[in-house]
Amino acid sequence: MSKERGYTVLIQRSAEKEMDRLPPRTFQRVARTILMLERDPRPRSSTAGFVFT
Repeated sequence: MSKERGYTVLIQRSAEKEMDRLPPRTFQRVARTILMLERDPRPRSSTAGFVFT
């Protein structure tokens, strides 16, 4: 059985400091979303709301 290889997400220290200032529920939501990028670095919803020209 092969294990799917994921990615590693690195967060800069300055971003960690900013995240530490978030309310706890917002922090959890942001952290969960960032960590999901390890499994799927280009989720379909990542371009929602953006217009590319």
